[in-house]
Amino acid sequence: MMTRTVFSLATALLLAAVAVHDAEAQSAAPSTDSLGEFDCVIEPKLTIKLGNTETGIVEEVNVDRDKIVKKGDIVARLDSELQRIALDLAKLKANNDNDIRSERRRLTYRTIEANRATELFGRGSGSAKARDEAVTEQELAQLALSKAELEHNMTLVDLAQAQARLDRRSIRSPVNGVVADVTIKPGEYAYEQAPLMTIAEIDPLYVKVFVPVRYYRRVQVGMIGEVVPEEPIGGVYKARVTVVDRVFDAASSTFGVRLELPNPNYVLPAGLRCRIRFDAQQAAK
Repeated sequence: MMTRTVFSLATALLLAAVAVHDAEAQSAAPSTDSLGEFDCVIEPKLTIKLGNTETGIVEEVNVDRDKIVKKGDIVARLDSELQRIALDLAKLKANNDNDIRSERRRLTYRTIEANRATELFGRGSGSAKARDEAVTEQELAQLALSKAELEHNMTLVDLAQAQARLDRRSIRSPVNGVVADVTIKPGEYAYEQAPLMTIAEIDPLYVKVFVPVRYYRRVQVGMIGEVVPEEPIGGVYKARVTVVDRVFDAASSTFGVRLELPNPNYVLPAGLRCRIRFDAQQAAK
């Protein structure tokens, strides 16, 4: 009887130990309902080293570091005195239509003469030579008018070209963003190979994270991730997956994921470390 009691007690202890072991194993194993948290980095969507095709002396720089700029804002100007003079000259030529008016008057006169000579010839009161000469003069007047109109159109093209050359002396921001660095000052010489400044587009921001390969099928484009920037920024922000790399990093057994994080008021700076967790329900789909 005592032997049976000891056996039952030993069995109960063994079963309890197995249950504890199973519970510890389950708690140690990764949950199928969550991907866990991963290290990430918040970066600008785009970083532009702004240059210019024109060369010359910098006349003015309108921005400084940390200045918010809009697309099309003039951030700097090169010396443009010669281009302004060329534009003024082109305007004078484009506004002068005296040749066209003169040739139109000439054509009107030659047309009347040709019609009169033709009518007289038809009545038998004029010669064929006089008619032919009058018609020829009319045709020459028409050609002269066409030439004057062509030359005037060319002056309009010259005007547009002069305006474009002047506009290119004004350097504009190609994006909405923040000036990250200014590398040139008024009075310095700007040339094609030298960037004038760096502009970072930070709305939206990009969040880059490397995820273990075992989660590859669970991270999909369109998923929402919760991004927690490092202190002192903090907070929780939602970002959407836009890119899931198809090429893995064999050394670390990870793949890259990029998310877009809206930042309309530029509340978040770029260049931050962060932690990210993906929506568990989306990951399970």
